[in-house]
Amino acid sequence: MKISLSILQKELRRMGIGSEIRGDAGLELEGIQLLTGDPAAAQKHMIYPVFAEIVNLEQYGSADDNPEKEDTVDDDSQKGDTADDRKRDGSGIDDPAMNAPEFCLLVAGDEDMNLDFKGNYLIIKDSAVTLPRACNMILEIFSKYNEMEKRFLELLAGDSNMQKLVNLLADFYGNPVYSIDASYNLLAINEDPELPFISQTFKRLKEHGYMPLNTILSLMESEEWKTANPDGRTIYMDIPQFYCPFLRCEYRVEHVLQAYLFVIGINTRFLPGDEELLDIWSDYIRLFFSRHLEQVSFSGFYHEHFFHDIMDGTLTYNQQIQEQLHPIGWHLGDLYCVLFISADQITNGSLRGILFQRLAYLKEGKPLYYHDDLHCVFHLDQVTDAADLKKELSILLRQIGVKAGLSEPYRGFKRMKEFSGQAMHALEAGKRLPAQAGKYTLPDDEQYMASERGRYNPPHQFLFAYEDYVIPYLFQMINTLPETGSFIHESIRFLDNYDKEHHTDYLRTLRIYLRCERNLVKTAKELYIHRNTLVYRVQQISQMTNLDLDQWITRLRIQLSIESYLMEKG
Repeated sequence: MKISLSILQKELRRMGIGSEIRGDAGLELEGIQLLTGDPAAAQKHMIYPVFAEIVNLEQYGSADDNPEKEDTVDDDSQKGDTADDRKRDGSGIDDPAMNAPEFCLLVAGDEDMNLDFKGNYLIIKDSAVTLPRACNMILEIFSKYNEMEKRFLELLAGDSNMQKLVNLLADFYGNPVYSIDASYNLLAINEDPELPFISQTFKRLKEHGYMPLNTILSLMESEEWKTANPDGRTIYMDIPQFYCPFLRCEYRVEHVLQAYLFVIGINTRFLPGDEELLDIWSDYIRLFFSRHLEQVSFSGFYHEHFFHDIMDGTLTYNQQIQEQLHPIGWHLGDLYCVLFISADQITNGSLRGILFQRLAYLKEGKPLYYHDDLHCVFHLDQVTDAADLKKELSILLRQIGVKAGLSEPYRGFKRMKEFSGQAMHALEAGKRLPAQAGKYTLPDDEQYMASERGRYNPPHQFLFAYEDYVIPYLFQMINTLPETGSFIHESIRFLDNYDKEHHTDYLRTLRIYLRCERNLVKTAKELYIHRNTLVYRVQQISQMTNLDLDQWITRLRIQLSIESYLMEKG
């Protein structure tokens, strides 16, 4: 594995050893070996140490550069009698091969050393560290990194998951590490039982599996985040809203952001070279994401995971809910409604994405997929005209070709699941039950509705509002009771049979007459008959059934019986 001089310097600093780089700090090296008699035959990308403890480094300079220096040294101090001898046997630092950029010289000495050498080298500035010891330390560093690379490759070759990769990085850095997808859903966090006690962010990540929305907004509003490295490489961030610095790396597949990785500098402070080092490991993680795109979020909207907790009932504390609502300008007690679209209508992946995006930009709706069904919450306090919202929804649904249910308006955001159920029942009822009033069909459906008033919903109706179906839905529930037959007034069955035998329309007339609160003008208009014809029909119904429609309890009983009977018939 190749590592740079700057990473070597960082690791030596962690060992308490001071060092200095002269030349190219980004020079990548593969290992360390002793300088051989034939440097040209040696492998490139190696650190070549002179195997001796150097005290006065000036004596190793070029004879031409230092004419006043003596060419000889004591026999006891070093092998090789002269600098020229060292040149001849290939071990001297003046060899042309040593000046090539792919080579590096390792030297050790005191802090006041001066070198006159053209090339790349790492100076160990610690008089207590001998050159052999420095070599061994660097060998340990390479061994550590090669082992790390081996473990990464083993994880990628086997049945790997992001959790194992994060645990590996956390062990290496000695700091908390976690990864989130583009919508800030938690993919993996290192398995440290102490993390929830370190900060609320870690606690929420552990408990709920996503980064809190207020934390996300704090990140995105910071200047460091806005000016982050566009090429996706690791950057060091120290944001005032967070109590410790961290490293952040982006992962993109085909230029599309898929995930982030964070290393939090809590236990061990970061050193120069840590960013470059994370870039090395990130290449393996990037490869992992390219193979496992199914682990990232579908849409990438920040509110989704928080909304999921509301639907699951796992987030119930008002203060925590309000903390998440505040960044999007919503409040617990505001007025909301929910749209529901069943999963069986949106099996195509492209259609799911298009519908999600369109709803997100319609009146600032907040859509989410929950058990593959599409739900969308609308903040009605921010909608100037609720009727306009329903009209725009109808147009959108018709364009895409799906049908949806819409809940009644409600206060209290945390009741979202309850009113999602309302919207679901409205959709189910709207597909098969007669509506109380077809208010939310499109203008070009009005003629169809006029001809079918009081019958089943037209095939071109796409939005079904719960308030239009709450009574039919109630009747549907009544019909599930074991004694439903005895609940229906006998006169209803009589009128239906009479209509079939004599080709009359008395049952439908009675239904519309009661729905229009016995207003003769409205009823006649609804039925498209003359007022006198209506009067005659009502008289005939009263005579045949002996019903006293002047009594409110009778009218209520008959209305309930009619609707239950029609539903019983399907």
